Amino acid sequence: MASLSRLLELDVYLTRQAQSLSLGWLEVLVYPGSLAFSWEGVGISLTLAGLCYGFQPLRMVLFALCYGQVLNRILKLVFQRERPVPPDDVKRMFRTIIITDTHADGASFPSGDTMAGSVTGASLALAGCGSGWWLLGLYVGFGRVYFLAHHWLDVIAGYAEGCAVSLLAAKVIRMHQEGFDARQLMGLLAAGVGLGLAMKLTKRIYSGPAKPLPAASRWEAEDEGDASEKRLEMLAELAASGELRLEDLTEEEAESFRVALKSGDLGRALGAWEPWWQKAAAVDLLALDEDDVSGLEGDESLHQDPPRHLCCSADGSRQAHPSVVFTVLEALFAYAHTLRAFNGDWRWDPLQAAAHMFHLGKGIWAHQVHESATSTLQALWQLASKLPGGGFGANFDRHCVGDVATILTRGVGSCARALREATDLATAAADAAEEGQVRGVARLRRGVKKLDFLTSFAWHHSEALGADLAAQVQALEEVLQGYGQRLEDVSKRHSARTDGIALPERS
Repeated sequence: MASLSRLLELDVYLTRQAQSLSLGWLEVLVYPGSLAFSWEGVGISLTLAGLCYGFQPLRMVLFALCYGQVLNRILKLVFQRERPVPPDDVKRMFRTIIITDTHADGASFPSGDTMAGSVTGASLALAGCGSGWWLLGLYVGFGRVYFLAHHWLDVIAGYAEGCAVSLLAAKVIRMHQEGFDARQLMGLLAAGVGLGLAMKLTKRIYSGPAKPLPAASRWEAEDEGDASEKRLEMLAELAASGELRLEDLTEEEAESFRVALKSGDLGRALGAWEPWWQKAAAVDLLALDEDDVSGLEGDESLHQDPPRHLCCSADGSRQAHPSVVFTVLEALFAYAHTLRAFNGDWRWDPLQAAAHMFHLGKGIWAHQVHESATSTLQALWQLASKLPGGGFGANFDRHCVGDVATILTRGVGSCARALREATDLATAAADAAEEGQVRGVARLRRGVKKLDFLTSFAWHHSEALGADLAAQVQALEEVLQGYGQRLEDVSKRHSARTDGIALPERS
């Protein structure tokens, strides 16, 4: 069972890697494979096969396809594997409506389309139409994975199933040619069609509309409804008295609360979170008795122990590259955007917060060099719009550009504080990933080291992060204000043109 579990985990991982591919205009070459052997396209495909190669190869295809459908239905009923969940940030030129698991063709394992393509290709190859037809099932299977309909194991099983029933069909037809009764052959063909229809009808009956609840079930449902109302009344009383805590919620309630909090739906009820960089610069009162801190800017006095000088060598032989300034901008924007997205509290889900921050700040964990402050923030603006769900909107992103300008204006201490807090976030995420054995620990650890480096640079090279850089960021914020409005207008017009389009369902 452990090996099977690891195999399924590997299958899900490889499927996600394939789903993350973006072929661009080459999707035009892949899409026919995903469509040709659906219930809408299989008739056209078989007609073309008959016109090109005649009735004899087509007879083998039809014979194998009937029994392939029977076996496919049985396997779907037995395994009942769920379809893969399409990632929110993956876009395709062509859309495929993924049918649900309650549909007659909803189970994912094995892939029915891949089986049909494999049957057609293998039957044509066995009939002498060319050995290249063996690849047809693989072509169809890749299309089904790429267009988010199946896992890799689903299409591999569908391909193997199609090849097996094609070989069986070829054997039966050869027996007929050697004296097998034609009526027996037609009987087998008719039985295959009948069994296929029966299996399909059975599945549809199981997945039909829900039957009315019996009286006892209705009473149980009413009792559950009463309990839910009492639960809501109790939570409302706690909230009104100011005593409601996160610990008072069930696991499901707490998760729903966090999702709504992250999405901003609860912003009006909870009050807008005010970032620390919009408040007066803090001063460490403990330091007043020892040293004169009147000359410190921003939050510099918060750092009792200044960060080590990691970015340059002591003898001056190694200096930080000038482009590090733009990586600092990248990290500051990613940090501010993440804190605003999580309403100032990322500790309830550091992994998700780090994923958000690392999506925007690619320079934190990978080698990425920008040429100017303008190109840096424009690239960040584009990345922010590609967050799951389309991002948080142009106004939200523009506010985050303004946050970067504000942090720069407050002084070197504020830059170092922001980067230090970003380091704490990445460290917490790396620890959580190691504890939960989640992939990506190495990337998170690289990000921690890079953020330590950037914190050192911001502290020891304040001249590079001065008023001139803040002025450039503020000027770009004003430009993006108008640019963002135009992007939203274009997006609304595009959405209006695509409303109401419905594509047929496919297995």
